[in-house]
Amino acid sequence: TVTSNLSNPANSAAIKLTGTITPNLLVEASFNYDGNVINITNSDLANKPSGWSVTPFFNNGSKLVPGVGGGWGGPYYVAEDMGSAPWHNAAQDYMPKGDISYTKGKHAMKFGISYNRYTKNQQLFGDTEGNLGFNANKTGDAFMDMLLGISSSYGQFMVAPIRHYVNQTPSVYAMDNWHVTPRLTLQLGLRYDALPHAWERGNYVSNFNQELYLSSQEPIFNPDGSMDPNGPGFQTVGGIPYYLNGVGLAGVNGFPVGLVKNDYETLQPRVGFSEDLTGNGKTVLRGGFGTFYERMQGNDIYNAATTPPFAYNPSASSVYMTTPTKSWVTGAQASTPFYPSGITNLPSTYKAPAVAMFSLGVQHELAPSVIWVVQYVGNIAWHQNIERQINNFPINTPLKTRCDAGDGSNNYPGDACTNLAIPDALRSFPGWGAINQQENTTNGNYNGFQTGVRVQNRWGLSGEIDYTWSHEIDITSYDLGPVSNPWNLKYDKGSGALDRRQMLSANYIYNLPIFRQSGGLAHSLLGGWTLAGTAAVEDGTIPANQGPGLSINYDPIGLDGGYTNRPNVSGKMRYMKKRGEWFDTSMFSAPIPVWAGGTNQGFGNAGKDAVVGPGRINFTTSLYKSFAMTERAHIELRFESFNTFNHFEPNGLNASYGSSQFGQITSAHDPRNLELGGKFVF
Repeated sequence: TVTSNLSNPANSAAIKLTGTITPNLLVEASFNYDGNVINITNSDLANKPSGWSVTPFFNNGSKLVPGVGGGWGGPYYVAEDMGSAPWHNAAQDYMPKGDISYTKGKHAMKFGISYNRYTKNQQLFGDTEGNLGFNANKTGDAFMDMLLGISSSYGQFMVAPIRHYVNQTPSVYAMDNWHVTPRLTLQLGLRYDALPHAWERGNYVSNFNQELYLSSQEPIFNPDGSMDPNGPGFQTVGGIPYYLNGVGLAGVNGFPVGLVKNDYETLQPRVGFSEDLTGNGKTVLRGGFGTFYERMQGNDIYNAATTPPFAYNPSASSVYMTTPTKSWVTGAQASTPFYPSGITNLPSTYKAPAVAMFSLGVQHELAPSVIWVVQYVGNIAWHQNIERQINNFPINTPLKTRCDAGDGSNNYPGDACTNLAIPDALRSFPGWGAINQQENTTNGNYNGFQTGVRVQNRWGLSGEIDYTWSHEIDITSYDLGPVSNPWNLKYDKGSGALDRRQMLSANYIYNLPIFRQSGGLAHSLLGGWTLAGTAAVEDGTIPANQGPGLSINYDPIGLDGGYTNRPNVSGKMRYMKKRGEWFDTSMFSAPIPVWAGGTNQGFGNAGKDAVVGPGRINFTTSLYKSFAMTERAHIELRFESFNTFNHFEPNGLNASYGSSQFGQITSAHDPRNLELGGKFVF
């Protein structure tokens, strides 16, 4: 077990000045600041023990023992990552802002301008202590491989310096709340946020650009998989040779300081309206539309900053644990660790993520303090942020090579494959390891019908009940979500991880009428109790962001990874909804390898939303009362229950084909919990 010490001092300040120039003209000015500092230091438990004899790629002064972030493979599938500590981060946020409010006739207008400057001094993420992986390549048992001193992979970050990043966002807006008639009001607005990409103050960042990569500069590989530093593609920076084929340096030869072309097409119109349909204020029609752009807050350039020559993270395959520059397959040894480096890059065209939101609904007063609402809400998102691996083997790689890469151990019946000698030489961009491209290229949408009734302090009752039918469709559901198929993004198009088709929810606070009119001891003990609670009934979601998984001992695609495969499924899904069999697992099968005649490049045909997990029915209930002792003191008793009816609520679902628990419920939400509490207030 490795523990860390964390310090995180933070501070903030705000100044605001308001001036009334005339009765209808108001001027406001403000300045906001906040900042924080984070320092993480590992405990001594993470340090190398005495007598440690592993020779790393780089003697960079790290005191930590190498991690096993690459993990122990079968049959254990666990990892022990030391992480990037000691690690430092300091951020400051400045924002001056000015607003003018002006009212004239039927118009209430507002104008504003602001400037946000966000700076972050952050140490690069990287395992300077080194990182091992054990995938059971030799013995079939990962721990036995480790005991033999044989690792399937080793990587080490050369150094982790502190970089100094800057985000700048100038903004301006104008809006008008226009009372067109006594019954109709329009809200018109226009906002503009300039979102130039973040940059590093010293230009100590670089970016791999596919357009700059030259096939004539592909490296010369040695038998152990290392590269010849005297061959093509290498440049010497600071006395050290780096493979830089395809790399652009910030601010050099016209390469953007923010690594990408700035996107200034971020104009954001907003329109809203409300109309009193009957003129008595009891029925109101409301609607609105607006577009919104999001700034990528820095994670992209932080990750891209780990690109040579300013950061170097080489890795080697099939090497000895104690001498990671030596191959246990060929016996060859590199004098220096010039192995392909895995990197994160950004494409030159990098649009700002955007979403358009819209709604239309009616609000009607059924009775005093009883409101009924019915409405449609939706959104359309584009230029959404994803991760896509671009340095796999090319899609036109010969089938024999794909067989060797996908099933060198001949686990699929009838295979006669071999192990590839130097897989890195066959990548789309030889000289580089995995290239994780962060791009804004996908879309999504949400459509929802909502209705509900709200009661406010009527008949001793306050609360509401709401029903939503909705559908959320996307390719990835979260920022930096990895796509399953780098060559066909639509492979992941379907119901998203946030999709719940139907939801019914209620909450209430009810003052019990019993003994309300009584007096004396009966009223003191039995009267004045309040019952409150919530109820939720909702459909399930897909069990994982990328749908049903595939857990088999060969790769039907054979393009050296960087993708996620799914099984084949036949027919419409059938659900048993039992703990041991939530869905019909007989409908699934492993995809046929592409070299054995499989279609779809070896990808399974199951959509990411082929399986929907269990929904939830949950009730919470509270019963409480205050007992007055004096005018200033009282005692409050509270009885609470969670999962009031102790309803079994399945949670985890194993949707990985090939797993021994495929199709089974693996966990549940909490059982009923009862709590009794009291407090004395004086």
